Amino acid sequence: KTLSVASSATNKNYCWMKDGKCLSDGGNFSGTKTAILTISNITSADFGSYTARVISYDTSNPTSFAATTASLTQSTSCGSTTNLALNKTVTASSFVAAGYEPYKVVDGNTAATRWASAYSGDQWIQVDLGASYNVNRVKLTWDDAYAKNYQIRISSNGTSWTTLRSVTNNTTLINDQTALAGTGRYLRINGTVKALPAWGYSLYELEVFGAP
Repeated sequence: KTLSVASSATNKNYCWMKDGKCLSDGGNFSGTKTAILTISNITSADFGSYTARVISYDTSNPTSFAATTASLTQSTSCGSTTNLALNKTVTASSFVAAGYEPYKVVDGNTAATRWASAYSGDQWIQVDLGASYNVNRVKLTWDDAYAKNYQIRISSNGTSWTTLRSVTNNTTLINDQTALAGTGRYLRINGTVKALPAWGYSLYELEVFGAP
């Protein structure tokens, strides 16, 4: 996502603000002191009001002004609000015991039922959406045995995979990954680094959103 501002001043500085607070380059923000602000890998934490302040140093017109505010929100036009994964067919690389089967991640219960993998090695879990969709959002609700590093992958045939996003150094149990862009029938979460090394990966719910 890019936001831009224009000024006729010759000598000027820019400062982009979110909800009235100045931004700095880093993370998913770049261009915070230029005419064009770029926000990469947008999540719900980035939603808010953005304004550019322009300071002119021209002798004939020394001034400071704030541009019109732009709001960044979740748009329903980006896809359906229906969870495409709900009650669909799920498979996984493993599950640790009865009661922790893969299908628990698509039963609509984000607090009581969960999948838990075997304790060793990389593990994955995938859902067959039943048809091809343009996926733009994936929401994961983890147990304490969450993935620190993982990949969100998509496939049209369940064999050849494309990575929609690689997540590293995750520290939260609810991961709402937005602004994804990929088309396929199968959606896979591939865990590569565990938060609790002695255990496996455990996920309460896998939700997928998009449009045909």
